[in-house]
Formats: sequence, structure tokens, C-alpha cells
Amino acid sequence: MQLPATVEVADGLSVDGASAELLERLLPEFEMELRRAGVAVDECFAPPIGRSTVAAAFERLALPLPEEVVTWFGWHDGVVDLTWMKAFPKFEFYSLENVVDRYLNERGWPKGHEDWQWNPEWIQLLGDNNGLAIECLPPSDVSPRVRPLSHDGEWGTQPDNGTRKSCRCVRR
Repeated sequence: MQLPATVEVADGLSVDGASAELLERLLPEFEMELRRAGVAVDECFAPPIGRSTVAAAFERLALPLPEEVVTWFGWHDGVVDLTWMKAFPKFEFYSLENVVDRYLNERGWPKGHEDWQWNPEWIQLLGDNNGLAIECLPPSDVSPRVRPLSHDGEWGTQPDNGTRKSCRCVRR
């Protein structure tokens, strides 16, 4: 599958046709590339979870549920074995349970230094110092924004770093 074109939008970079449907088409390609890189996907990643489980978790968080999140966890519910990370360092794929725990922040974990990291509409799906977070807004005809995170001495999003070469969906 050819990746969609990268396009400039008001909030940074996106991909042409960003949507849950596009994500659903790209995830099997991503999994194939992980396997080609030697990742034992079946042993390292947790099985997928269904819409009702994801919806119940987001209801507990009182957040609207983006279709992209349903698609994401319908692919795999995080990882169970971190040895795969040699192929993709610093990008731990969180389980839904971990996403909820981090969002509720009952342990008082630092959420970051930028305003968006404290905004209750954003939830982090993967990575500690590096990863992705998605904006959870009521349904609309526009895909939710997704931000890459980086840690280069300070927390933040890096709109012009190497993530432009990956499928980075920032849409408004």
C-alpha cells in the first residue's frame, strides 16, 4: 500500500484522507513491517479488544470516543512483552488499562510541561518520553488531532521533526 501524501494543515502536518478507515488500512501494513523487522507480534502484542470495552473505559473517563481509538485497540491492546521495542525504541504501546490509569493520574505522575498535556481532552496512547496522544472531542466530520511527543530536554510536541516522514495525522 502506498502511504498517503503528507499535507500541511493549520496545526502542522497531516496525511491526505486522515480517518479511522485509513488507520484501519494502515495497521496491517504496519504489523507486516514489524514482522519483517523480526518482531514476534503474536507473542509481544496483546490481543485486540472490542468496541464495548473501549467505550466503557472512555465512559468512565467521561471522554468522547474517537473512532481512531476504537480502531487502535481493535488492532492490539498494547504490548505484553517489551522485547519487540528493539525494533521501535521508546514507543511502548499502552494497553487500554494503562491509558486509563495514566489519564486518571491517581499516582500523581507528571503529565508534562505544555498546556495541551494537561488538557483533559487529550489522552496518550503510546510512548513515555516519545509517543502519540490523541484529542478526544465530540464526533464531527473532522478527524481528531494526533500529536507526536518527544523528549529532547523538554517535553513537548515537535511539529517539524522526523515524524513528518511517518504517518502523522494532525487534523482539525
